[in-house]
Parts: sequence; structure tokens; C-alpha cells
Amino acid sequence: MQENTNPILPAAGVRRRTAGDCSTSHATITGGWRDDEGSSNPSGRDPSDNSTASNALLRCKKPFTMVTFNANTLREEGRVGLMLSPKARKALRTVTPITERILVAEFDSNTVTTVIVIYSPTNVAPVEEAEAFYEKLGEIIRDVPAHNILAVLGDFNARLGPEDALYTYHGETNHNGKLLVDLLTEHDLLAANTQFRKKRGKRWTFLDRCTRAKRQLDYILVRKKWRNSVLNAEPYHTFCTVGSDHRVVSMRVRLSLRVPKPIHKVRYDWKLFSASDQ
Repeated sequence: MQENTNPILPAAGVRRRTAGDCSTSHATITGGWRDDEGSSNPSGRDPSDNSTASNALLRCKKPFTMVTFNANTLREEGRVGLMLSPKARKALRTVTPITERILVAEFDSNTVTTVIVIYSPTNVAPVEEAEAFYEKLGEIIRDVPAHNILAVLGDFNARLGPEDALYTYHGETNHNGKLLVDLLTEHDLLAANTQFRKKRGKRWTFLDRCTRAKRQLDYILVRKKWRNSVLNAEPYHTFCTVGSDHRVVSMRVRLSLRVPKPIHKVRYDWKLFSASDQ
């Protein structure tokens, strides 16, 4: 029997499905998911948003370029993380866990790319906890150099209404949504997956497994000055692939980066100078 070389190992009691059980999917830059532990409402969402933990994992045939994941699914504990393709791994400069809810990664390129992975407190969490989270996130964003490409990915547990974003799933903004709007306004950001006209069925990112209620809670935030570089952003079904009650939110970006001009070193043939002197 061959040794399992998959770097993502299942937790005790977790069954790994075979590749034939369901299809796989891939993404470029994606938002993530996470579930809180130790409560009768594991996800910590509104009662209508309750979800249960997954009991299966699937090895993906196609490597993800960059994807946030819920470590609770893998190790039965919280926090956030990044999954990278080999190519993205080579470009990785630093990874800095700030808190259990915030992680910052930098990638080398002509313009450094900063990725902030987050998991926001739920809308039913204490107000102080949510406000402290957004205050900390704001501090981190302020520290990112203005010329960096910035992407803030994750489960914001926030609903945005049409008065605060272009194309939303919900009719009004909730408390977490107002905190998110304040963050967008202060740092000149936009939620990429609310910028494209999509059918309503292509806007929601969370499905309650009990009530089948749908929510738009996950977003990818980018700086407004990169608005024209974002070609598309939308969620994709991943329930069968990773056993999550969230869809993966994917963003496709095209960047025109200035390549530094090569410096041509002038070489002299000193033998010719010597010959001319004679």
C-alpha cells in the first residue's frame, strides 16, 4: 500500500472521500470559512444560520492557487489559514498570524501583494468583540503600504444592503454590515463580489443546512484604485468538495505591472585599447 502523501491530513474520526464521490473545483483568490466551537450553535450565527461540522474531506485534483480554509474542519479547532499552489508558495514572502481571526501574508512581485485572511465575529457576538475585531483589522490595513496590491479575504458574517453596495443578496445591512461599510469607507475599499451584476442565485455565499436559508456573508475586499483590474468575482459551489456550508468566493484579476528596465553593463575590450596605443 502506498503512503498517503497528501499534506492535508484528516482529523481523528474524519472520513476521506474518494475522488469519485464528487467533483472538484479550483479558484484563483478565494474567501474562506470557519466555525466556532464549544456552543450549541457551532457557527455562532443567527439561529437561522446554524450549521453543522463536516465529517468528510476530499483531496483536490487541481491545486488551489490561494484559498482560505477552516482549520476546524481539519483539526477540530478554530483559526484561519492559507492553502497555496506550489507556484504561489515560491512567491510567499512572509506569513504573520496577528490573532486567531486575522492572518497576513505577503507575496513577491513587481508590486508586493498583501493578503489578509479574516474571520469576523458573528452578528450575535457581543458588540464589543465585533468592534474590537474591526478596529484591529483597520490598524493592519493602515500599515499596508499604499502601493501594495491588497486583498482582504474571508467570512465577514456581514450582510450588505443595496444602499451600501451595488449588487447584494440582502435587502438591508445588519450590524456587522455597518461595521464593514465603515471599514470600506475609511480605507477606500470595495467588496469585489458586489460589483458585478449577477443573478441572485450567484450572490449568496452561505447555505444553512437545516433551514436551507441563504446568506451573503463572505467577501473579497480590494482597494478602489484596483477596481478596473478586477475582471470578475463570484461564489462557486464547494459543499461536496470540502464539506463546508459556505461557497468559495473567487476573484479574477488582471494587472499591468511595470517591469523594471534591465541595466545593460558596458563591457570594454581593453586589448583593443592596448593595440591602438602601440
